[in-house]
Amino acid sequence: MTNKDIWEIALSQSAIDCHCSPEDFYKDTPVVVLSQSDPHARKYIPLPLECDMVSYGSNIVAQVSPRTRQAVEEYLKGTSPAHGFETPEIYKLNQLLKLGKVPFYCAAWCNLKSVGNAIKCGFRPAWTELTARDETFVESMLRS
Repeated sequence: MTNKDIWEIALSQSAIDCHCSPEDFYKDTPVVVLSQSDPHARKYIPLPLECDMVSYGSNIVAQVSPRTRQAVEEYLKGTSPAHGFETPEIYKLNQLLKLGKVPFYCAAWCNLKSVGNAIKCGFRPAWTELTARDETFVESMLRS
């Protein structure tokens, strides 16, 4: 299996998870779709989501709820894929706090030594993703 094959598999799964088409990740403008459940989505994703943003580099695809749609569309109009997941840019999404949603960022490669080892082994970061969860979910994570 080549890196291109792996890329296409990951992109296809992201399209299922985000309820969009794989081609949406190659557009040069943001794509916003309503989040919906899908039996083929990754099982650990509790769809539908309030806000989930994914980028494979050329744009940001966001799946949203009806109540977060406007705030996310406004945010994406004023940012780029290169900066849409960074601070201080991401703080603009704090409009979601008014809806009782807490945006947070998580990286599976948060251990820098592990990232270095992965890169030496030939792994490369392929996409970024940001998900907003209910405030009660975040609070329960903080308590445990």
